[in-house]
Amino acid sequence: MASTELLEAYLATRYLVVDNGVEAEATVGVRSVAIDAVLARHGARSGVFITAWNPRSQPQQPAVNEAAQQRLELVLRARGLACLPHLGVGPDPAWQAEHGVMALDLDLDQAVEL
Repeated sequence: MASTELLEAYLATRYLVVDNGVEAEATVGVRSVAIDAVLARHGARSGVFITAWNPRSQPQQPAVNEAAQQRLELVLRARGLACLPHLGVGPDPAWQAEHGVMALDLDLDQAVEL
């Protein structure tokens, strides 16, 4: 997939978080009142959607993705960060949804490093 198409796909991805039985959805560039409510419930200033699935947009086997995600979550929790499970749902129904977390109050520089 060309980089422009990939960027457009990322921008169209929906990020779904379920917190206390309530689903909240976010998309890039659109303010989400539901996500704001999740942050407020946890006393967080921000949240970063982060996943270890398919690094650098290179598809991996499900077992590889799951193991990488578990390692990422261990690192985040070791840093004392609260993490809420999220699902990234791309615009193409044929694409597999990616599991990740919304890491609360994760510094942007640290997110990029991870």
